[in-house]
Amino acid sequence: MSLEFVIKTELGNFLLIESDGKLSGFLPTEQDLTEEESLSYFAKNIRTQMNEYLSGERKRFDVKLDLDGTEFQKKVWLTVFEEVEYGETVTYSDIAEIAGHPRASRAVGSALKKIPIIIIIPCHRVVAKNHGGNYKYGMNMKTRLLDIESQNS
Repeated sequence: MSLEFVIKTELGNFLLIESDGKLSGFLPTEQDLTEEESLSYFAKNIRTQMNEYLSGERKRFDVKLDLDGTEFQKKVWLTVFEEVEYGETVTYSDIAEIAGHPRASRAVGSALKKIPIIIIIPCHRVVAKNHGGNYKYGMNMKTRLLDIESQNS
């Protein structure tokens, strides 16, 4: 059973989807906030962790994930979640190599465009070889997240 909550962060409102005590979605939204008394313990915990991350106090999220995607997508997402450290950037080619598909850097980019959980799965740390690249939620957000991490590494 999935539960949906909208929480507020410094970066704006985020839709948080909880599935049996695991996180299955975390994306920006324009939806109205969920009332405080309606938030689950899980949602409050994620909000606390997000605020700690944004203030530079937290380097890694403590959460179980429930990912819905192709096997390749899930492998890419988990590789980014488990292997890309706070404050570091890697290329799409690096992720392809680590995930065991060294010639699939474009497919890695496609998988990251469909990621259901941003920030917590730190796709903002994946850049193109020229350190550019796109970010579905805008380069301002990507730059801000990377700046937070570089200032607190």
